[in-house]
Amino acid sequence: MNKVFLFCLLLLITFQLSAQAPFEKGYFITNQGERVDCFIKNKDWDRNPRKFLYRTSTSKEKKEAIIDSIQEFGIYDYSKYVRFTVEVDTSTSKLEDMSYEKQPLFETKTVFLRMLVLGKATLFEYKEKGFIRYFYSLDGNSPEPLIYKPYKTSQSRFKWNDQFRCQTSTT
Repeated sequence: MNKVFLFCLLLLITFQLSAQAPFEKGYFITNQGERVDCFIKNKDWDRNPRKFLYRTSTSKEKKEAIIDSIQEFGIYDYSKYVRFTVEVDTSTSKLEDMSYEKQPLFETKTVFLRMLVLGKATLFEYKEKGFIRYFYSLDGNSPEPLIYKPYKTSQSRFKWNDQFRCQTSTT
């Protein structure tokens, strides 16, 4: 009986510990250009965040930062997100919902883009439920979407608009 109780107790403690997202050393930059060093709750976002929780090193109080008031934030040695207003392709790649239109269906959104590669050419990623989109920026210019879209040509056939293959060479 004691072994069963002990096993259940250890199991509950394990679940509790693994469910906690840690606060990790990071920073954010406000709209006024002020850099704030802090600890950010690392949720390892499966979608690009619109807000995040943080606390300063001197406070245990959790505060929330929202996309409208932050230009950029990052968790050191892990990830960096930068706010942009970009054209996001909202087309679906689900076969049953796929359109017959070759061109992407763009929607203007203000989002945090995750920076994947930084350099003369910078690569960004945007994740939303059901899709991932990539953006590139040359020489610090505003990010442009890399166009890749599957579309139907008939009920059982489809093709891809893979314009991304020649986008950076024509810019």
